[in-house]
Formats: sequence, C-alpha cells, structure tokens
Amino acid sequence: MKSRFLCVSCLASTLILGAFGCGGGAETAAPAPAEPPAAGPPAAPAAASAASEGAADEKPGPEEGGAEDPGPITQAKWKSHPSILEVRDLVGAVLKGAEAASTEGSDWKTQRTSFVNSGACGDQFIYEVALLKDADGKTRRFHLVEGAGDISAETSNFYDAAGAARFVMSEYRHSSAESNSLSRLYLNADGTEMFTPAVEEVGKQGGPRNEKSVADMVVATASAADAEYARIVKECSP
Repeated sequence: MKSRFLCVSCLASTLILGAFGCGGGAETAAPAPAEPPAAGPPAAPAAASAASEGAADEKPGPEEGGAEDPGPITQAKWKSHPSILEVRDLVGAVLKGAEAASTEGSDWKTQRTSFVNSGACGDQFIYEVALLKDADGKTRRFHLVEGAGDISAETSNFYDAAGAARFVMSEYRHSSAESNSLSRLYLNADGTEMFTPAVEEVGKQGGPRNEKSVADMVVATASAADAEYARIVKECSP
C-alpha cells in the first residue's frame, strides 16, 4: 500500500516510523499501528512541535546606538534571526488561539473532519483534516493527518491575518524503524521562501524520510486551505 507522501524506497526494505509534533510545546505523538487501522488516526495530533516554534528562544535586544543588520539567515544561527522570530511570534499567537478554541465561548473555532477508513481517500490515506479560524472567521491553520500501516505524516500550514502561509511544519513517522523526521519551512509575506532549517531527526538517526519535500506541502493561502478542506471532505467522506 502506498500513498503519495510515503517513501517508496523505504517501504521496499522495511515499513517503519515514530513521532514528533508541531506546536507550542514539546509533545510526542503516539506511533502509528503496524497494520492499517480500521478506525482513528495513527497518532496524536502534531500540536506539539509547533508550540516549540511559538515559544521562541530569548530574543536578542539591539545594541546601544541602534540595531545592527542581522545579516542572512544561516543554519548555525537561524533561531535567533529577527525574521524567524517574527514568524515564530505569529505561530505562537495562532497556537494560543488553537488552545482558546477548545474552551467554551471562544471566538476562535476549529473545524475538523476525521475519517474512520483512511483508504476511502484513494492514494492519500487521510485520517483527519482541520481548519483553525480566528475571531474574524479567517483561517489561520490548516492541519492534515495522513497514514498507512506504521507510516504517518502530520502537516500544518500557519497563516498570517492577510491569509498568506508563513510557516509549514511536517512530521514524518516510521514506527517500526523507531524514527521520526521533522521538516520546517519559513515563508515571507509575499509567499517566497525565507528559510528551510535542516531536517531534524528524532529517535534513531538515519531513518526513513518523507519522499516529499516540505516545499511540496505548502498550501499557499488561507483561501486555498479552505478549498482543499472542502475538497478532501467531499472526496473522502462515505
């Protein structure tokens, strides 16, 4: 069984993967089942790693006499770059909204659809799709959970108030191999790439990775996310 996000070369040897999330803390999702499950997603939502993006490292203050040019973003110091910190602040605000959406009376709302049989979605093997709406009814996050056997992937696109995608995080899990890989992409307000950190491995090093790059997982605008949500619900519902 293959899906468009699965690493075919990895499946040829051994079906394997684990878990790591995308959110405001450091939470680890449960491994996906060894056989395609009859019901429920293969792992907990990836609201974990994104939280760590929202909880940015301590921000460096400008030196006396005015702030210096931060220069280009590099793999060595990307977490403290002002442009990255700006996006991480946005992610943190969206994650707070997601937390508020779970409480009664909140202006933020989550629109979520889960599928008992992921095979009903053709070669996508989708378990869950969700939109997070802010107080103005604008989509601020698009979340997708895919899985087959012991392989799963959770991807979140985060949007600014203007509806532009600014951050994408995807966790690829291979439970049999006890490995997870986390891919991230920061985007400028005009939709161009700002920075792509190196893929982070959790668990056993050198494990299977997603065949798709994180750039392939970008849903560029909030309106496109709304349309994709509607398409998936229509095509994957019984």
